[in-house]
Amino acid sequence: MQYTAAMKHWILTVSTAALAACTSTQAPQKNRTAPVGMANPASQHCVAQGGQLRVEKTDSGEIGMCRLPDGSDVEEWTLFRSSQVAASGQVNVNVNVVEYQCEPDQHIRVSYFIDLNKAELERNGTVMALQEKPSGSGFIYSNGPNTIRGKGDALTLEIGRMAPIECKAKQ
Repeated sequence: MQYTAAMKHWILTVSTAALAACTSTQAPQKNRTAPVGMANPASQHCVAQGGQLRVEKTDSGEIGMCRLPDGSDVEEWTLFRSSQVAASGQVNVNVNVVEYQCEPDQHIRVSYFIDLNKAELERNGTVMALQEKPSGSGFIYSNGPNTIRGKGDALTLEIGRMAPIECKAKQ
């Protein structure tokens, strides 16, 4: 089979276009992950306060506890967050930490910062900051895709488009 000049030109054009589609003009992305071995700020804060760290196993996983020089035990992230709030000018921080049992066999912890109208939801090792929202009855805290709402010891956890998860405060 003989190729005409027009056919050769067409084959060369198509081949060049196909090859160009396989290449990228974007610069490579730099590695943006945190360096391994980066210290936990809550643990550092505990030690800086003269505290001793220990890991406590709970139904919801492991948590870091800080034994302060006065003998009191505080969850390390609660201690760290309260110090951050205190550094911002808030004098007496009113924090209420509640553990919840959720269906199906899940556990969460919510730290309610009463005077600041904020809460922090801890689920599966992840902490989410939530802002209090107006509620006709009970309470609502949300950051958009994640919402907790409840009344008394009942709480409903809404995460994105997942089905709502029903929870009850542990006694």
